[in-house]
Amino acid sequence: MRGLKARWNRFANARAGTVDYFTLTSSHHSLTRTLLPVIERHASGQILDLGAGFGTYRPVLEQCGDVYVGVDIQPHNATLDALADGRQLPFAANEFDTVFCSQVLEHTPEPWRLLAETYRILSPGGVLILSAPHLSYIHAAPEDYYRYTNYGLTFLLRQAGFEQIEVQPAGGAFSLLGSVPQSVYLALLPEKPAGLVKQVLFFNRFLSRLFVAIDNVVDRGKLFALNFVAVARK
Repeated sequence: MRGLKARWNRFANARAGTVDYFTLTSSHHSLTRTLLPVIERHASGQILDLGAGFGTYRPVLEQCGDVYVGVDIQPHNATLDALADGRQLPFAANEFDTVFCSQVLEHTPEPWRLLAETYRILSPGGVLILSAPHLSYIHAAPEDYYRYTNYGLTFLLRQAGFEQIEVQPAGGAFSLLGSVPQSVYLALLPEKPAGLVKQVLFFNRFLSRLFVAIDNVVDRGKLFALNFVAVARK
């Protein structure tokens, strides 16, 4: 199982920053189809990508803002601008117009401190764009601490001082279940020939959209929301 998981991580990380990444699994697609329009509406100015990882969202964020800064606690890629723990960021108060933080909060043992730091470095009127899981398998162990409801996220954001908080669900149980077989066969897919990979990803894109469409019909109330996406203003 560990070997399969490692192969999946390599396959997915190699596609970070490309459009293929956004539909690799129904889990990916259900999140990004909600998150990308939020980025386009709210991201601007000086943007901090907090927990940038392999630069998945860098191309999108760079198109929306004037300055992009990527930060992570681990040196996942050479394009990071700084290594830092989100609970103690090396930036001045009021420095950024937008902070983007996707799928990071569950890996932070003290999420309230990360949100307080985010509030500190945002300029007045600045925006935090945040996503966090509600349903998920254990990942990046042992640094996998929490799962969040919309109520929990709203509470934490208010405690940090944020206002005008909007939280919306992304995906559901079918998106989660559908992503399991997708992760397995993509992990087992050889990198060559490139034509085969391209064909599999084309078919895979259809499956991702299918599972998300089923979610939208079966669980319209999003009782089993896979993730939540929040926008909050300082």
